Amino acid sequence: MFSKELEEIIDAAIADGVLSDVERRVLHKRAAAEGIDPDELDVVVEGRLAKLNRKQAFNKAPAPPPMAGIANMKMGNVLTCPSCGAQVKAGSAVCAECGYAFTNIQASNAARELQRKLDEYNRRQEASAGSFANYFSLNQNMYKPKVDLLATFPVPNSRLDLLDLLSMSEVQMDASAPHNGMTSDRTENLGYGFWLLYNNCINKARISFNDDPDFAHYFARYEQEVKKTKGFMGWWRSVPRSAKAMIWMVIIYAILGGGVWGFISHMSNKSKSRRATTEYTYTAPDNMTTDNAVSDEETDGDSDGTTADGDSDGTTADSDESDLPKGSESMKERLKAKYDYVYSESDGLYKVEKGNKKGYCDAATGKEVVPCKYDYIYSWDDDGMAKVEIDNKKGYINKQGKEVVPCEYDYIYSWDGGLAKVEKGDKKGYINKQGKLVSPLE
Repeated sequence: MFSKELEEIIDAAIADGVLSDVERRVLHKRAAAEGIDPDELDVVVEGRLAKLNRKQAFNKAPAPPPMAGIANMKMGNVLTCPSCGAQVKAGSAVCAECGYAFTNIQASNAARELQRKLDEYNRRQEASAGSFANYFSLNQNMYKPKVDLLATFPVPNSRLDLLDLLSMSEVQMDASAPHNGMTSDRTENLGYGFWLLYNNCINKARISFNDDPDFAHYFARYEQEVKKTKGFMGWWRSVPRSAKAMIWMVIIYAILGGGVWGFISHMSNKSKSRRATTEYTYTAPDNMTTDNAVSDEETDGDSDGTTADGDSDGTTADSDESDLPKGSESMKERLKAKYDYVYSESDGLYKVEKGNKKGYCDAATGKEVVPCKYDYIYSWDDDGMAKVEIDNKKGYINKQGKEVVPCEYDYIYSWDGGLAKVEKGDKKGYINKQGKLVSPLE
């Protein structure tokens, strides 16, 4: 930027970190000789001087203390025996040196914090037990948040905290307990949550205290509990009771259904064999005429040759009369002439369809009980009600054809305790079986 001679004078002037008046006049005189503006020179010199001062100040900063003895920086209390003064391991109940038994031993901070959180959740549940909102949340699982709390509880690093949590969890853990914390009779069972907490504590203990004899019992207990979760029996224990009941029902249905189907097939084959035998017995040989196929003892003496049990055409007493119309079958045939489809009779009603619309007719009178205006009619429930649908809107009817719940809801969920959850647009509420809203849509 400047001449070599001027640069050397500048470096010499600021080398000590201070610019005196004499040094400044020398620099201005040299700058004037080279035709350089004195103000421009001052800006450059002041900047270099400030930069030099910062560098020197940084170099003079005290060095940080040596990091020797890092292990001694860990915080904690050194426990000693009040009898002999020997150092005691955290979590010990008896002094290993003199055998003195310690008293007034409190739970660790981690165990107290876990119990505090569980108690706080229980208090919130008790406070909302009689609330209006809780009445409509009966179907919700109240215990799953507790399982999540146990599964995500922070596992401590200290020996005493780990031992307390392992001891607390061991008593209540159950790897085969319901994963959602609720039994089939809607009672609390947090065994699976404590199992997850126990599992997390064991993983931390294996890292820090794998050779500690005080943890050997908990390691062995963990291996014993893990066996419950392996193999078919482990899977079966984890299946909820409701799912187990359904599986057993399917198995029993398959066994009984196979037996019934085999019996029906056997009876059907037997019936076919009997009909074949009957036809062979009463079929006249080709070399016999109709007149001499029946003996005199088998006739009733009429001149037209009618048999004792039949007509003149040789029909026997075993002729099938099941083709004659019965009352219900006759009514079904008459309904077929009026409707596009007539389904099987159920509870004295025929389900009918006309123009893709469904309804019901009385099986005895043929009167249309439920008009053919519904797109879908679902099965009747135990209270004689059936869900119906028109243009994707749901409702309910009874067997008298009355629309108990109007077809105005987007969704109607299953009945529970005489109530059903409904949705209309983005609003939700509850109705009873009289079709009345017991909880407004909101």
